[in-house]
Amino acid sequence: MSHSPLDVYRSYSALLFPLRKAEIGDPNSKRPLFKNWRTKIWSHAELLEYWTKGHSLGWALGPIDLVIDVDVPTKDRPNKQGPESLAKLNNLLGQSIDCVAIEVQAPSGGRHYYLTKPEGLRVTKSHTEYPGIEFLSEGCYVVIAGSPHWQGGSYRFSEFADMMGDYLRLQAPKQLIDLLQRSEAAERIESATIDASLLQKMLSHLDPKNYRDHADWLPILMASHQATGGSKAGLAVFLAWSTSDPDYAGAGDDIRHRWRTFKAGKDGGVTIRTLFSELTELGHDDVVSMVTSAIDFQTPPESESLPKSKKRVVHDLDELKLNNTIIAELATIPYLFQRSAHLVTINKDELIPLNSLAICEQASTVCVLGDMVGKDKKWKAKRIPERTGKQIHSRGVWFGIRRLKMVTSIPLFTTDGPLQTPGYDPASCVYFAKQIEVPKVIKPTREAAIAAAGLLFDLVCDFPFADPSHRSAWLAGLLAILARPAIDGSVPMTFVDGNQRGVGKGLLMDVTYNILFGCDMPKQSSMPQDEAEMAKLLLSIAMRNAPTFAFDNIPTGAKLGSPSLDSVLTNSIVSGRILGKSEVRDYPIDTTFWGTGNRVSIDKNTDIIRRLNYINLLSDSEKAESRTGFRHGGSDQLKQKVRANRASLIHAGLTILEYGRNQPPIAMTPWGSYESFSRVVRQAIMAIDESDPMESRRSLEERNDTGGDLEIVLSALELVAKEREQLSASEIVSRLDAFEFVESEQSQLTKQALDLIAPPELKSRVMACGRRLQNHYRDQVIQGRWLKSGHDRSNRSVFWYERVSEKTPF
Repeated sequence: MSHSPLDVYRSYSALLFPLRKAEIGDPNSKRPLFKNWRTKIWSHAELLEYWTKGHSLGWALGPIDLVIDVDVPTKDRPNKQGPESLAKLNNLLGQSIDCVAIEVQAPSGGRHYYLTKPEGLRVTKSHTEYPGIEFLSEGCYVVIAGSPHWQGGSYRFSEFADMMGDYLRLQAPKQLIDLLQRSEAAERIESATIDASLLQKMLSHLDPKNYRDHADWLPILMASHQATGGSKAGLAVFLAWSTSDPDYAGAGDDIRHRWRTFKAGKDGGVTIRTLFSELTELGHDDVVSMVTSAIDFQTPPESESLPKSKKRVVHDLDELKLNNTIIAELATIPYLFQRSAHLVTINKDELIPLNSLAICEQASTVCVLGDMVGKDKKWKAKRIPERTGKQIHSRGVWFGIRRLKMVTSIPLFTTDGPLQTPGYDPASCVYFAKQIEVPKVIKPTREAAIAAAGLLFDLVCDFPFADPSHRSAWLAGLLAILARPAIDGSVPMTFVDGNQRGVGKGLLMDVTYNILFGCDMPKQSSMPQDEAEMAKLLLSIAMRNAPTFAFDNIPTGAKLGSPSLDSVLTNSIVSGRILGKSEVRDYPIDTTFWGTGNRVSIDKNTDIIRRLNYINLLSDSEKAESRTGFRHGGSDQLKQKVRANRASLIHAGLTILEYGRNQPPIAMTPWGSYESFSRVVRQAIMAIDESDPMESRRSLEERNDTGGDLEIVLSALELVAKEREQLSASEIVSRLDAFEFVESEQSQLTKQALDLIAPPELKSRVMACGRRLQNHYRDQVIQGRWLKSGHDRSNRSVFWYERVSEKTPF
């Protein structure tokens, strides 16, 4: 579905306003049509009317907006050094700015690069070392893409830009933030008042004929006014400079009027740095140094540190304007964010969605609603009405308020490596509410990564993993939670399957969660078999966005799989209708799902198998819960050990991930829908020569529902073979067929067994028998017996049953 540029900007609540009608050859068309462009809220219909009549539209930048404006040399201004400065800026950043910003191109060759910055960060508009580039933020405006240009053509998004679709995540790189951060010296220079003689020295090096275009002349006027504090002496100097151009010799009255309309000292206004930038482009760095030294020599005025007060907001009948003003103030609250379609706050490491009343409560902490009443116009405060809270709540997108993906109490792993600094990370949209001190991870060696894996594997040495790939699958499940912000897309469900009760499925999940968060994993008994109930459950999980959710103890014989769950495990989106509301909304879900069960059946109507990170715990003890002799003691002792060493265990997981991130890509079997998971987690595990966790689910691919049929198969096998007698599939089918004419009770049993493992209607009953015995009935303990498989001296596949010994190690 295509959208016009106007729709794109408005979808992010950008404050748009009309500019003058675009006329070819008239640079004044970039000027605002009305003086109140910073405050007036225009409706979509009004903007559309101006848009269709050929007017350009401007975007009044807000507190988090940052636009890098790159000018290029023109016929009238051949000294513009924007391209050279842009190359220098790219050098500083270590990458091209168009890789981290949205690019808008002008027909003249100029560029606008859209980014966001931390709110409250005041930036320096121009830098002498980057002539031809302006850094625009609050108080400035730019012409939006789609607007006509006065030289012909129109502004347009670069073919590489995503039409602002991900604008709020495009945070300015740290190097750029450091460059733009206003120092005390810069603040002092920009706020200082110079005398008219210094202004005259600067203007004497600028040729007024090069500033005949109003768009070029006006910044010089504003900078001169700001620098001299709007003094009469400053006006005299600027007037003499401007009228020295013969074309404007008679414009004195107009210049005087424009000078007097400005207000000196206004925040966000053009400063003396604009004059510095122009002089630097012309090679007059010596003049800039002279003026800077003169300002530094002055004694800076003492500043009063006044406590920040709440902003007074006039109760305007223009509700759009009122709500936008309140949203701008809400954006200053450090613990308030937007996640999917909700405003949320953070309490420790939990997300708390805000309803309309809570929004009013939060707004009252930063602003006061009221009116000027009476003849003496006294301020009278009033309560923020719930109607205002409801209108703000219903928007779904709040321009200027930071986006949040998740909150964590531990240093999770992101695409840039482990989170090291507490607070909000704009690159990953994760808030790190630090609750545990974990050693920093810095370029781990291969030996360090292998040792880290050994530390984690040692904790689970008492669990009877079927083979090393199942142990790798457990590590993958642990690392998937730890690296969730780095995984762009979905994560497979980690399912712990046991061959009987008491093998440690639930304990394995709890050990995993204790490593990360110091408590047992949140679980729900069983899994909803009703699809409507499953959809409701997934919607509630998405709204909470907990790190994990587990379906515990799915009953034997129950079907594992659900269309809704299948969708979540590959799309990471839940669609649903909130109770009491009519609209359907999409909610992102970053929760990592787990589950446990004993020989759970796979629902053939779903595609759940490829969505599983499969762990098989295989015990040869018929009463696994009675086992003793564990290396780390019982379950309570194991959990205590884990909690006592959480910091080192989390550090171990981060070490493995960071080592894998810095290794060349490893060739691996594609895992459809989980490319990012494979690139982050499987890569890290296989980089230290551990088994591919994907290999663990091969035994599931041909497995079907066994129900309680194993007892029938073993009982029939006892009729035709001795204990531990090795038989091929062909011999088993032949011996069972031989019971067709013996006494009826035994004949009925063997017929049932043959129907299960070698149905008569199949052409290759022997092949079917081998597959069924190998993939469906092997290694399951029932009534003290189990079916085993192997190879004889001729390397034939053979099967046998045996009695299970309680002393058999696992």
